[in-house]
Amino acid sequence: MLFAGASRQDRPANNLGWRHILDPEEFSLGGRNTFLPYSRGNDAAHDSAFAALHDEAVRVADDLLDRIGDADATRTKTRDQFEREARFDYHVDQRIWFLWQRLERGPHPFTEDEARAHRATLLRFMSAAPRLTAPIVEPARRSEYRVRRAQPMKTDEGRTM
Repeated sequence: MLFAGASRQDRPANNLGWRHILDPEEFSLGGRNTFLPYSRGNDAAHDSAFAALHDEAVRVADDLLDRIGDADATRTKTRDQFEREARFDYHVDQRIWFLWQRLERGPHPFTEDEARAHRATLLRFMSAAPRLTAPIVEPARRSEYRVRRAQPMKTDEGRTM
């Protein structure tokens, strides 16, 4: 049997092609990988701050969509299957954009001052671009990430980084 002994994740509720997810490392000729170090000391604080901002954006967007309350707002608030299964609001940026447009052009139940304040809050969320806080560091190259280079690294186009 080809898949004998392979680790798999059974998901009977998923679409046919995704009901039995296999770990690709099971088929690697090099064997199973060990995990690479993926964080630095202060990364947890950055990640926690971004997660808190994301959670706040979800709460604010849900509240504003509920207050608008029409069919478009209800449809925009609806989580897709992936978001429900992962329990993470991946599409909060689309909800924020919908709200931005509605607050700019209406209809909505807010006064102009309230709409302006809500747009400022949404702008704060839109201005916080997520960033990868830590490089994936191969054990043999760790020292490269701790030393400041005398000469900047070159990119493919010859520009310095």
